[in-house]
Amino acid sequence: EDVDWWVRVEPAVVPVISATITYVVRLHGGERRGASDDARLDARLRAYRKNAAALPKRGAAKARQQERVASAAVAAGRAGLATRFAVAALWTRPTKRRAKLLARSLLLMIGRRPPAADDLDGD
Repeated sequence: EDVDWWVRVEPAVVPVISATITYVVRLHGGERRGASDDARLDARLRAYRKNAAALPKRGAAKARQQERVASAAVAAGRAGLATRFAVAALWTRPTKRRAKLLARSLLLMIGRRPPAADDLDGD
């Protein structure tokens, strides 16, 4: 969602970097995870496709959106889609985190339950 907003706003504004750190925290009354894994995957895939034409000049943003789709696809059990987007994210902007996401999607592809992302934090 943030990338969607930035893609729409970017042509009309000039970003400014400030030495002051500010942020807004939204407090939720209950559990944040309201949508099903399939609904989350659908939303992330729609956002990626909607902004795909604007993302190539933004390598980091493109890779992050590909990573988000891959992660949602792993959670939804969609091994093929997860692997395709994990490979794309790793190719676009390689990181250790994206390599681990690809490993999780490949485990799902061969029918093994991948470990939770938190379980892969060590080397």
